[in-house]
Amino acid sequence: MNTYLNYAILSFHKIKRIVEFILCGVFIPFFVFALITEILDLSGEGEISIVIVWVIFLLLNSFILWNAIKTGILINAAVNYNDIFCGDRDGTITLKEFSTILNKPDYKLEKELKSLFRYRYFRNCVLQQGGDFCVILNDAKDNKVKKFGFVEIACKNCGGTSRIRAGTVGKCTYCGSPLKEE
Repeated sequence: MNTYLNYAILSFHKIKRIVEFILCGVFIPFFVFALITEILDLSGEGEISIVIVWVIFLLLNSFILWNAIKTGILINAAVNYNDIFCGDRDGTITLKEFSTILNKPDYKLEKELKSLFRYRYFRNCVLQQGGDFCVILNDAKDNKVKKFGFVEIACKNCGGTSRIRAGTVGKCTYCGSPLKEE
């Protein structure tokens, strides 16, 4: 089966997530116990500054736990999007298509896709943000419908060769004349 997942990045994030859960599982109960003990000792010789330190440690570990949970949610989302990518035939999946399939509002999908592509969870596809927000698959099942990647075009004006994205219009690198793939 064809996949668009970047398994090297996903594996790294899964291992990082496990390490974060283990660290939080060890340290959060310890910090909670120390905080409660110090609060109970405030009536005696306890100092408020030590309570503040334990609270800060507890908050830092809570942030690490939250990050591990968020990473797990993103990994699951990447797997779901990969299933959609693999089922696509024309190589372009618009925000409306994602919205229909996943039953989520456009703004949430856009934010989620930006995060997934920022963390490089996918390969062989690009997130197009200018114009129509969509994902373009570089090796779609039916490449005859659309062309992907870059092509080299010879300028009719000066004869220079320029690279432009397939199916788009560009400018000649040398003379600035408009170029279009034929």
